[in-house]
Amino acid sequence: MSRKFIYIVMMAASVLLLVTCGKNELEADYVDGTTDAYGEVTLSVGNHEMTVQVMDTTGLPISGIFVRGMLLDEDEVLIVTNDPNGVYYPEYTLYLPSQAFGNGTASIQSVEAIPIVIPIVLTVVGIGMSIYDHYIDGDFQSIQVSPFVVKHTMVLEISDAFSIFGFAGGWGQIGRFVGLSSSVRDILNVGVSGARLGFSALGNFDEVRVLFQNYFNIMEHDLMSIEFYYILVGDFEIPTGFMWISDIQLNRDFDYKLTLTWGADPSDLDSHLWTPLIQGQTYHIYFADQGSQTSPPYAELDHDDVTSYGPENLTIKQLCTGTYQYAIYHYAGSGTITTSGAEIRIFDESGLVQTLNVPNVYSESNWWWYVCDIDGSTGTITIVNQISLDPPGFYEAGAPKRPK
Repeated sequence: MSRKFIYIVMMAASVLLLVTCGKNELEADYVDGTTDAYGEVTLSVGNHEMTVQVMDTTGLPISGIFVRGMLLDEDEVLIVTNDPNGVYYPEYTLYLPSQAFGNGTASIQSVEAIPIVIPIVLTVVGIGMSIYDHYIDGDFQSIQVSPFVVKHTMVLEISDAFSIFGFAGGWGQIGRFVGLSSSVRDILNVGVSGARLGFSALGNFDEVRVLFQNYFNIMEHDLMSIEFYYILVGDFEIPTGFMWISDIQLNRDFDYKLTLTWGADPSDLDSHLWTPLIQGQTYHIYFADQGSQTSPPYAELDHDDVTSYGPENLTIKQLCTGTYQYAIYHYAGSGTITTSGAEIRIFDESGLVQTLNVPNVYSESNWWWYVCDIDGSTGTITIVNQISLDPPGFYEAGAPKRPK
């Protein structure tokens, strides 16, 4: 898997303040455009005329980038870029018209280029989609308080939130930015304040949602207080592409959730859980027998990812007396378990409790990573973290194969 480090630099070549505009009142406005062969697009937003240039780290212009300019106030225009091909992350900035000097004359100034270094780490990508974390700066606060921006606040689970977020403007039309308040970051135990969402396939809201959900430790039934931001244009509300999670209520009715993610190769890793004796029977939960949360073994694998990255989530709804054994198997694909970049995150009802990375030791194809044991009586997790040719529990040779 390659790693690309890309600047997406948006430069206003000129921002012109039109002193005599012929308007008695300022009206909200927005305009869309696409960069040409020179990476440029000219936008006339409200009373402001500007040229936006999009380029990469080497200074080469990028054509075919969607650019939207939105008038937030008489003195603020929000510029959002998005790449329909999913090669570059979306970007945004505020452009401010030049201010009048003390003598009352207006100045015409070029706005300084604002370089944004965007590290695109493809090890967390699924099907050409990706999430890049970032820090929300003061521009976002300007959007929140703009008189031309309206917000709709809803309390939603993540699947409903992302359906609304994806529908509002379409994934292929405008970049997507999610901000997290400091209290939400503390609850979720994450260090960054938001995310840019990159993608290449249109309409795959669920794929982006799952990636975001796992990246920020948000569970399926957590209730989020979410603000969706729109610019008012006449009687219409145009999406800005910004969503703000101001509060979250954890709603986790399980004892443990074990989440597996990995890189591009090997393409197929498998989660395995061996249970203690439960109502007279032991269970092996994996792709061929995914278990159940409502009946024995009270543990379930959500799905079998065979095309790299994950996530695969194994939920223990209810612990039973005895020892659980959890391991990861290299089922198919080039490389080995120890070159996979595999990571395990263990959650309980309060949040993230443990993160483990596969050991960097010798291994061969189709070896195992024995991750941990869990005491069903006490909930104590014992980290094993060993690479082995053999599984920790019984694994029937010739288990049913899945379509690849």
